[in-house]
Amino acid sequence: MKQTHIRRTEITIETRSLTIIRSRNVKSGCVRCQNCQTLTAAFTPAHAVLIFRVDAAEIKRLFQINQIHFADDSALCGKSLADYFKQEIRYVED
Repeated sequence: MKQTHIRRTEITIETRSLTIIRSRNVKSGCVRCQNCQTLTAAFTPAHAVLIFRVDAAEIKRLFQINQIHFADDSALCGKSLADYFKQEIRYVED
């Protein structure tokens, strides 16, 4: 009998996403996140909804299960958002 050899090829593709955010009339600089102690941009939940194209309920759910966190009393930590959504964020002021 003739033996048949099956060959298997595995291909891994890594992708990277970059989000550049330009804004006007925003205080310059970053904030020190109280949670992860990194210097990062901070985003309101409303801005996070627009930037990452998810609804407000999803942002709330991610916060509740500790996937993202607040940098201060009113703004989400840009690092936790970038880590969760696997994106690099560059924040540029006009």
